[in-house]
Amino acid sequence: MKDKEYVRKARLLMRKMTLEEKIGQLNQVGASIYGTTNESGYEEMAKNGKVGSFLSLHDPERCNKLQRIAVEQSRLGIPLIFAEDVIHGLKTVFPVPLAESCSFEPELASRTAEVAADEASACGVKWVFAPMTDIARDARWGRIAEGSGEDPYIGSLFAAARVKGFQGGGNDGNIDEKHVAACVKHFACYGAAESGKDYNTVQLSDNNLYNAYLPPYKAAVDAGVLTVMTAFNDLNGTPCTVNAPLIEGILRKSWGFEGVVVSDWAAVAEAEYHGYCADRKDCAAEAIKAGVTVDMMGHAYDTYLSDLAKKDGKIRRCIDELCEQVLVLKYRLGLFDRPYADLSRVKDLYSQEKLDLAAEAARKSIVLLKNDGILPLKRGAKVLVTGGLATDKRSMLGCWCFPETQESTVDTLSGIKEKFAADYAAVPVDISRYSAIICVVGETNRETGEAASHAFIGLKESDVALVKAAKKTGLPVIALVLSGRPLALTEINDDVNALVECWHLGSVGGRAIADVLCGDFSPEGRLTASFPRETGQCPIYYSHFNTGRPYIAGQGCRCKFRDCDEGPLYPFGFGLTYTEFEYSEPTIENAVIGKNDKIRLSVKLKNTGKVEGTETVQVYFRQISSKPIRPMKSLAAFKKVRLAAGESRTVKFTLDPDDLGIIRTAALKPERAKGKCEIFVGANSEDCKKIEFVTE
Repeated sequence: MKDKEYVRKARLLMRKMTLEEKIGQLNQVGASIYGTTNESGYEEMAKNGKVGSFLSLHDPERCNKLQRIAVEQSRLGIPLIFAEDVIHGLKTVFPVPLAESCSFEPELASRTAEVAADEASACGVKWVFAPMTDIARDARWGRIAEGSGEDPYIGSLFAAARVKGFQGGGNDGNIDEKHVAACVKHFACYGAAESGKDYNTVQLSDNNLYNAYLPPYKAAVDAGVLTVMTAFNDLNGTPCTVNAPLIEGILRKSWGFEGVVVSDWAAVAEAEYHGYCADRKDCAAEAIKAGVTVDMMGHAYDTYLSDLAKKDGKIRRCIDELCEQVLVLKYRLGLFDRPYADLSRVKDLYSQEKLDLAAEAARKSIVLLKNDGILPLKRGAKVLVTGGLATDKRSMLGCWCFPETQESTVDTLSGIKEKFAADYAAVPVDISRYSAIICVVGETNRETGEAASHAFIGLKESDVALVKAAKKTGLPVIALVLSGRPLALTEINDDVNALVECWHLGSVGGRAIADVLCGDFSPEGRLTASFPRETGQCPIYYSHFNTGRPYIAGQGCRCKFRDCDEGPLYPFGFGLTYTEFEYSEPTIENAVIGKNDKIRLSVKLKNTGKVEGTETVQVYFRQISSKPIRPMKSLAAFKKVRLAAGESRTVKFTLDPDDLGIIRTAALKPERAKGKCEIFVGANSEDCKKIEFVTE
C-alpha cells in the first residue's frame, strides 16, 4: 500500500475524530528506562483516546492489555504504538554503538539492529528511539557511547545502516511484523554540547553545522527513517524542540522528511526553562507550529492545545497535519491489521544464532591500543585477573540496557576462565604461579550514557593504583579497559605491556575478550573517537581546522598546550593487530582530475607479519585552499582487507570530487572540490602517506 492510500485512510478516519482525540494522538506518556513506570491512569487514557503512544513498556502481555482497551473499548478503535529506547539490543545485547562503530563495518550494525528490531517487535514494541547519530567530539559527554564517534562520514554510514536494519529492506514504506520504526536522534547537534556537559547549550557556525554535524541525520533521512527526535539543546538561540527553521526549514523543506517528529523527554515544556517561551502554553504553541508531531512526557499538548486551537486557526491546522502523520505511521506499521504482540514469538527471543552475532560484533569492536608482544597469550596460560569490573555483568552491558538481560551476561572473568587457567584477586597476590596479570579497569554502566558527563575522564585513582601495583610485581601486565567513551589513559600507558580498549561489549563480551587475548581472533577494531592524553585537551578530534599558527615542535607562539604533549594519545582510526602491514606509496591515475573525471587511487598493501590479519585501509582528503576553510583531513573512504602472512594486494578506490567539496547550504549538497588537493592513505588518521593532485 502506497503512502497516498495511507493518507487517504488517515483523512477518512480524522473526519470522525474530535479535536481532543486528534490531540490524544500527539500525546506520548510513559517512564524513563532508568525510572519506575507509574501506570496509573494508562488504561483510562487508552479508553478515552487521550494517548497515541506509550514509551518504556516492553512486556508483551501488558502491551496487549492496553492495546485491547484502545482497539476494542475506545470510541474509534485506533491502535497504540509502544516505543522503547532500544539502543543496542533488547534481550540480546550488542556492544554500545560507539564500540560497534569501531568495527568499521556498517553492515554489521545493520544486522545487529535487525535482531534488536525482531526482539523488540516480539515484545510489542514497534518504535525504537535509535539510532543516535550525533557527532560527538568531546569524550566528557557521556552520551558519546550511543553514537558512532567524531567523524561525519563514518557517522553517516552507520546511521543509514542502522535505519535499514531496524526498518527492514522494503522499499514500499511498510514495516513487517519483525521490524520497527526507527527514530534518528537527536536533531540537532546534541553531541556538540559545550564542555561536554549533558543538555548544555550548543554554539556552531554554519560551516561546522553543514559539513560536520548535519550529514549523519541527512543520511538517516535518505535511508527512509520514519521518525526523528528533537534535541534538548538550543541551536542559534532557539531550543531545538521549538526551532521552526530547523524542523520545518531544514528537516522538512530542504530534506523532504514527511514523517513523525517526536520531542525528547519533556523537551517541549523545557522551552520555558530555556527562557524562550513565557510558559507551558507558549511552549505548546511554539512546538506545534515548529512541526513537532508528538509531545513526549511534556504534558503541554494534552493540557493546552485544545484551548489554543479554538482561538488560533493555524494551530488547528497544525494539529490536523500532525495527527495525520501519526495515523500514517500506524498504518505503515500494520497496527490497524496486526495490533497485538504475538506471544508465541517471545519464547524464541534467545537463540545461539543471535548470541553468535553478538560475539562477532563484540570481537570486531575491541581495539588493541598497545602490545609489546605479550599478546596473544598462550591458551591455557596461568593468569591472575584483578579489578572489580572483571566480575561486573551489568557494566559489561553498558548504558541503556534492561535489568533482565544481566543474568545471562558473560563477564570478563568468566570469559577468560573459558580459555585460561585464571584466578581472581582484588589486588595482585602470590604472583609466583602466574605468567601475566590482567587488570580490568574503566567505567561502570552508570558512569556513561545520559546525564553521565565527567569533568575528568582519566582512570579512577584505584584503577591507576591497581595497575601500578601489578607492574611492581615484575610480571607482564595487560590492562583491559571497559568504558563507553575514550578515556585519558596516560597514567597507565607506560606501565602496561598491552592495553586493550574493550568498551562495554554486551551479552557475551567476556567471551569475546578471551577470544582476542588467546589469539582465536586477531583484533581488528579501529577507533572512531580520538583518545586524549589529558582531559583538558577535550574536545579533541582529527578533522580540525588549521590555524594561522599551527603547532610546530620546538617553536613558542604556536597553537599548543604548555603542559601536555601535542595531539591525542591514540588517534582516530588507530588500532593494532597481531601482525604488521606495509603500505606502498599511493598512486593516482591522473595528477590532474578533469571536470568529468573521478579520482582513481591505488595502494599496495602487504602483510609483513607471521599470521593472518585484517587491515582497515583508510583514505583521507584535504582541499588545500578553500573559502571557507576545510579540515586538515577528512575521511573519504576505507576498505577492510584480510591478508595471509606474506600476502600482498593492490587496494583500489574511486572517489568523486563532487562528493568531496564543501557544503554551503542546508540542503547538504557538496560543491565540487577544485584546485590543489591532497589524499592521505594509511592505517589511521596520523600514520598516512600523502599524494598531491589538482582537480579542475
